[in-house]
Formats: sequence, C-alpha cells, structure tokens
Amino acid sequence: MSIPQHITQLIRLETLCKDWSSIHSHSCEFFSSLVNILTQREATTNILHNRQQKVDDNDDGVADISISLTNLYISDIVQMYEKELIYKRNLLFGGVLKINHFEEKINIKSGINGVKLINERWVKQSYINFEIEEGMIDRLKIWKRIREFEQLNKT
Repeated sequence: MSIPQHITQLIRLETLCKDWSSIHSHSCEFFSSLVNILTQREATTNILHNRQQKVDDNDDGVADISISLTNLYISDIVQMYEKELIYKRNLLFGGVLKINHFEEKINIKSGINGVKLINERWVKQSYINFEIEEGMIDRLKIWKRIREFEQLNKT
C-alpha cells in the first residue's frame, strides 16, 4: 500500500522543519562561539596592552615574538575577521535575501537567486588574508619548538 501524496508532503515538511531546527541550532552555536572569541580577544588585547605598558620587550633567549608583533598580529587578524563578519551579516540582513511565498511566483524565484548569491559570496571570505594568519601560526610553531628544546636542555 503506497503512502498518500498529502502524507508524503507532510513527511517532507517534517523533515524540512527538523533540518531547519538543526541548522538554526548550529548557527546559534556559531554565534555563541563568536561572542566568546571576541570577548576573549578583547580581554587578551587588554592584558597585552597593560603588559606592554609595564614591561619592555624582553629577550629570554627564546626566538621571542615581541609584544608589539603580537599586538600587530592580533590587531590585523581580528580586524580581518571583524570585516568578514560585518560583510556576512550584511549578506544575511542587507536585503539580498527576500523570500515571500504569499505573493507571485517571481518573488520565490528572486528569493532563490538571493540565496544563491549569498552562498557564492559567503564562501569567498574576501576580507581574510590567510597569509597573515599562516605567518602568525608558523612563527608561533617555531617559538614553541625552540621553547621545548630549551626546556629539554635545562633538565
């Protein structure tokens, strides 16, 4: 016995509602994480700023990353991500996405085109220069390795 068409549609609708709920949950987790990251960044910046005022750049024998370079990395990378966040927020809430299922069919089509346009622009991450981020990560890896080596030699 086959499932009636209207029941099939309800089953599909139920699946779409569950998908929406899952996507919404993930996006809420994302924004919560973003708030945490930005809060931590602000605290870190304040700590570094206070530390820089109290202590000159010190050289403890390790391939040191100066406080000024640290501040530069933090400033540049945070600025890139903030710009990207603003861009993405504008993509979502800037009027590109308009879906009205209660008016003419053309509005649904323009809504689909809006979603496609957002998707195309979303994946690019135009405001993030990954070379700066990779440079910081590479520099930090070197620092950690030299630090580990020095710790081993002290024992």
